[in-house]
Amino acid sequence: MSLWRPKGCNKSGLGNDLALFEAFGPCRFDHWAKPGETYTFLGQTYYYLPGEPVGRPVQRPEILCLATSEDQSGNIFDSIYYNCTSGPLAQLQGFGMEVTKTRIGLPEGGEIIPTTSGDASKDGGLETFALMDEVHLYTLPKHHSMYKTVQRNLPKRSLDADPWVLEMTTYFRPGQNSVAENTLKIAEDIQAGRSKHYKGLYFDYRYSTLPIEDFPDEKKLEHALYESYGSAAHSDDGKDYIILPDGRIEAVDADGYSVEGFSLRDDGVEPGPSKDGWVDIHGLMGQIYQPDSDPNDSIRYYLNSRASSEDSWLTEPAIQSHLAYRDL
Repeated sequence: MSLWRPKGCNKSGLGNDLALFEAFGPCRFDHWAKPGETYTFLGQTYYYLPGEPVGRPVQRPEILCLATSEDQSGNIFDSIYYNCTSGPLAQLQGFGMEVTKTRIGLPEGGEIIPTTSGDASKDGGLETFALMDEVHLYTLPKHHSMYKTVQRNLPKRSLDADPWVLEMTTYFRPGQNSVAENTLKIAEDIQAGRSKHYKGLYFDYRYSTLPIEDFPDEKKLEHALYESYGSAAHSDDGKDYIILPDGRIEAVDADGYSVEGFSLRDDGVEPGPSKDGWVDIHGLMGQIYQPDSDPNDSIRYYLNSRASSEDSWLTEPAIQSHLAYRDL
C-alpha cells in the first residue's frame, strides 16, 4: 500500500497505530461474526455485531520500521516504544514483552525493530509488515536495494502471515529517481492497463492542484489546501464538512449529510475540514506567503502535487494548462 498525504497529516502517527495493531491485534481477516461473538484484550471486551468481520493475529509477527537514516526510523519507532512503556500496553512487559531502544520483543514471539538501509539490505528476513516512511527520500542505490530486498522477503511467509508493506510519503522531487517516483509510475501503468501481471498495489493519494500564478489569490489557495488536507484540516466553527464534486465545501449534520443530501457515500464527494482536524490552514498560508518561500516546495509539501524541477525546460503549470495534457 502506498499512502500519499501532504506534510503534517500525521502519517507517522498512522504508521505507529498500524505497527501496534500488526504486533498485538487481530489484524488478518478470519471469518464473519456470529451472534454473541466477542474479542477481549487487556481486560477490554468488544462485542461483535452479527456479520461484522472478525480478525485473527499474526503468528510471530516480524515488523520493520525502515528509513533512510537512524533519526528518521526513530520517528515512528520512538512512538511505538512510548506506547509499549506507558499506558495499557506497558503491562505486557510482565508477560514476556521485552522493550529496548533498539528492539521490542513481543510476548508470543516476533519483534518490532527499527532499521536503515545498511541493515535491511541483507537477505533472509521474514517480515510480516514493513513500514517505510517518507519514500520520496529513498533516492540512493542503497535505498532502492533496501526496498527491493524487503519486497523479496515478503513471499516467504505469504501462506501464514499475508505480509505487506506500507509506504508513506509526500510528493517527490521530479527527476531524483526516488522510490516514490517509481511507485507513481507503477500506479499509472496499472490504471492505464499497461501493467498486465502486477496488480498488487493499493494507491491512496490525496492532493490538490493550483497553478503558481494563482497563489496570490488567498481564496483559491485556501480552497486548494482544504482539498489536499481533507479532514486533517481544522474547521474554524467546530463543524464537519465535505467537498462536493463541483468543488463546493458544505457542512454536514450529525448523520454526515449536507443540506442538499450529499454525504461521503456519494461518488466524487471527499472529506473536508473537520472539528477534529489538527492542521491550521491559515497558518500554512502564512508559511507559503513568506517572502523566502519557494512556491515549488509549497506545491509539493502542502498541496502534495507535482512541482517543476529547477532545471526543467517547461514549468509544470505550463504543461498542465495544455489542452492535450488535460484530456489525457
